[in-house]
Amino acid sequence: MEPNQIPVAPAPVVTPVIVPPKPTKTSFGALAAILVITVAIAAGAYHLFNARIDELIAITEEQQAAIAALDAQSRSSEPEAIEADLIAQSPDDFDSELAEAFAQLDASFETE
Repeated sequence: MEPNQIPVAPAPVVTPVIVPPKPTKTSFGALAAILVITVAIAAGAYHLFNARIDELIAITEEQQAAIAALDAQSRSSEPEAIEADLIAQSPDDFDSELAEAFAQLDASFETE
């Protein structure tokens, strides 16, 4: 070493310190929100499904009258029973039902 030189210390060896991450606090808020949303969607779907079923099951007054008329008819295939059923239904009723059926058929073709 020369007289005017300052002694240099060797560079220290540094080892990195690994710090573990801080423990996270578990939050059940997100899980509770998902659960509430899922229950709300399921309840809404159940309500809409029941409303649709009730709508499909509902029988109109016209349908109730047709059912009553069919119940009044005889289920026999004897000629006397058939003749009695024909007498019980007036031709005007038959004609009006037939005309209504054709009108509905024509309307369905026009919408297509």
